[in-house]
Formats: sequence, structure tokens, C-alpha cells
Amino acid sequence: MINLERIGLKIGHTTDEKNGTGCSVFIFDKEAKASVFVSGLAPASRETELLKPGKLLQFVNAIALTGGSAYGLEVASGVMSYLESKGVGYDTKAAVVPIVPCAAIYDLKYKNSSLRPDKSWGYEAAKNADYTMRTGIVGAATGATVGKILGMEHACKTGFGYAYLKFDLGFVAAFAVVNALGEIIDDNNKIVAGVKDKNSFLPSYDLIAKKDMKNFKPAENTTLVVVVTDYPLGKDMLQKMAQAGNNGIVRSIRPSNTPFDGDIVFAVSVSGKEPKHNPYEILKLFVMTEIVTKRAILKSATVT
Repeated sequence: MINLERIGLKIGHTTDEKNGTGCSVFIFDKEAKASVFVSGLAPASRETELLKPGKLLQFVNAIALTGGSAYGLEVASGVMSYLESKGVGYDTKAAVVPIVPCAAIYDLKYKNSSLRPDKSWGYEAAKNADYTMRTGIVGAATGATVGKILGMEHACKTGFGYAYLKFDLGFVAAFAVVNALGEIIDDNNKIVAGVKDKNSFLPSYDLIAKKDMKNFKPAENTTLVVVVTDYPLGKDMLQKMAQAGNNGIVRSIRPSNTPFDGDIVFAVSVSGKEPKHNPYEILKLFVMTEIVTKRAILKSATVT
């Protein structure tokens, strides 16, 4: 079982099951180095450019995931307000500026499209963040679904999933919010959540191959993942670690990284030490990241 206090990570959620949306906040006890890999062609995000190698800042104070599509990105302002009240952030001498990257899923078609997470939701999630691990229909996963090729009436509900691996180099954990067009598959390519048809699932690739794509109107989709390790990495290798997390998305969601997706993986090191450059150790870490991301995505299909 993951020990969030040992990792130095608080997680908070604001959940509205009635309206089918919410947000999740990851707050790090200490400044944590981070980067990002954006594979989706239609991302809704904030401050991801800052996380790329070569940019000035090396750390984040928090990461926010949210529903509400681009409207929901307001939650990051709420998280910033909370952290500012605690004196946490980048010291500009005039004021502290909390560094809070944010990414959103499109859940407006799930229940109530007119209600979206806002600044107050982000503040509330940050205020209530603690070391308790919660899964299921909470936070940013409240309105998440998969299997929408034939419309929402054939979709499956997913939840907030996580997985954790402890190995000789340390640990890697993954947290996933899956809102995909197609299906989630296991290691045997068996569909565990997707396009429902009575008591079975319809393979998404077959459906796409047979559809008249000229009239195809897909639901907007996004998978968001946060991977965390205590292995010391710089932003360049953290971006590659995030890309390894995306490999886990590709292995477990079919199809993934489509033109209608906003898939994003954040990678964070809570080590606090100088980055290592051992290629054999980094290779092992990346393989573990791919595995744990796939497991977190599978958990998202089973925690509801």
C-alpha cells in the first residue's frame, strides 16, 4: 500500500457526483522537480510549457487535474491562492508565486455541462488535501468514462486509479484519470472497460474501421497521469520518464493519443538530491514507470 506521508505527497479532491465533475490536487511537501509529456493533439492545460527542459524553474509545488474541459483550468488559481496563504511558492521578492501546472478532461457530456470546477473547487481540494489514498469516483475522475465511440449510452464509468511499485532503486507510483474514446485492455488484450453492448464489449478498432468517418462525431477524450518517484532525475530525464508513462497509456488504452485526445503525463521526482545519470538505472526506472502506469489505468476501470 502506498504511504503518501513517506513520499511527502498530499492529495485532495473536490467531488460533485450529482453534476458529474470534480478536481484533484497533488501537493508536495517540498519543492519537487517535474516535467511533462503531452501526446494528445487537443490538450486543455496550464503551465505545461514551464515544465519543459530548458525553462527556468525546475520544480512544482502542486499539480491539479480537473474536469470541465478548459473551463476547469480555473481550479489551479484556487490551489495557488491556498498555497500563497501558506507562504508556499516561487519567491519573487514582491510575492510568492506557487507553481501549479494543471490539466483537464472533457466531461461536459457526462451529466451537467453547465457546471464546471472553478477557483473555489481548487481551493477546497487543496485545503482538504491529506495523506489518505482515495480511489473510485472522486475528484477529476468523477465524470470520466471510456467507450464513447457509439455515444455515451454505450460508455463505461471509470474512477481515480493508482498503482505503486517498490524496487531496488526506490519506488514509482502512478495516478490515473481515464476518459478515453475506446477501451481499456489488460495484459492479455482483453477488454476490461469499453463500448458496452448488452453483456459484452464491442472492439473499438472494428467499430472505427466500419464507421463512416465523414459523419463521425466523437466525444472529446483525455487520459491524465501523474507519475512520482524518489529516484533523483533532472527535468530532461523526467520528461523522458513522462514519455515512458505515455507508453503505459498506449499499452492499455485502445486507441490512444488520437486527434481528439488531450493525453498528458506529468513526471515528478521527490528525491531532493542531485540527478543521477546512470543509464542502466534510468532504463529500469522507465520500464517500471510503463508498468505502473498501465496498472493504474487498469485500476481506474475496476475501482468504481
